[in-house]
Amino acid sequence: MRTLLLVVMVSIILVAVPMESYTFDGTRWKLMESNEKIAYLLGFYDGLISQRQYGSEYTEYITWKMSYVDMAREIDKFYADYKNLNIEVGDALIIFNAGIRGLSDRELEEMKRLFRQLRSGK
Repeated sequence: MRTLLLVVMVSIILVAVPMESYTFDGTRWKLMESNEKIAYLLGFYDGLISQRQYGSEYTEYITWKMSYVDMAREIDKFYADYKNLNIEVGDALIIFNAGIRGLSDRELEEMKRLFRQLRSGK
């Protein structure tokens, strides 16, 4: 049942996204309601669990010690800085989790700068 709900939620989100872009960044994140953000995170983490089964290294960058509600709040704070809006949600989670794992503020700012640069195409 939970999987069906996630499929429906993701389908609704994809229908709302213009065909020319499927980038899920801060601009799109800010358009969602709280329950939609939590549903997105549930689906995102469900995908990570699937990747973890196949030995994906990406899952090593994500913590599993926080509720989805708290994660959504932290991502909201991250995107409150307009400079972060072009960073994709998955990348925002990597940056956020790097802070939890103890990276310094200077290192986190450098990560943000690199992701902004990557997403701007410069």
